Amino acid sequence: MNKDIFKAYDVRGVYPSEIDEEAVYTVARAYCSFLKPKKVVLGRDVRISGESLFKAACKAFSDAGVDVIDIGVVTTDMLYFAVAYYGYDGGISITASHDSAEYNGLKMVSSNAKPVCMDSGLEEIKTLALKGDFTSAAVGGKIEELTIIDDYLGKILSLIDEGLITR
Repeated sequence: MNKDIFKAYDVRGVYPSEIDEEAVYTVARAYCSFLKPKKVVLGRDVRISGESLFKAACKAFSDAGVDVIDIGVVTTDMLYFAVAYYGYDGGISITASHDSAEYNGLKMVSSNAKPVCMDSGLEEIKTLALKGDFTSAAVGGKIEELTIIDDYLGKILSLIDEGLITR
């Protein structure tokens, strides 16, 4: 695995030369080893490589015995919302944020949507991923879909005074 995909705040690289399905699988397994979640949220942006990287992350979570809440194609903010609002153990968004289309990556959070970055666990996840020594769970994790849009929009609208919006 290319150790240079580990950045200060996320994991990111050009797909598939720097980051690919195997790398995403390995990083997701390391995430599980470090955080020991029981149930995580997984979402992705609209990049073409997102679906196959999403499947690799799902397999990693399942192999680790971690249940996945699939929230589909979302913004990173929506992933953070889902983790915190529904009280899940963490989550990963398959995204390269503002980078161009040939990039992809992983933005990770722990419980309460706390970002996982180099000073809050990403260094440890990197070490575990580069070592790559994982054992599979006796029982695989389950995958379930969750539509969050209504709850997300409700939360956003609760933060504003709708009377101040002009058409």
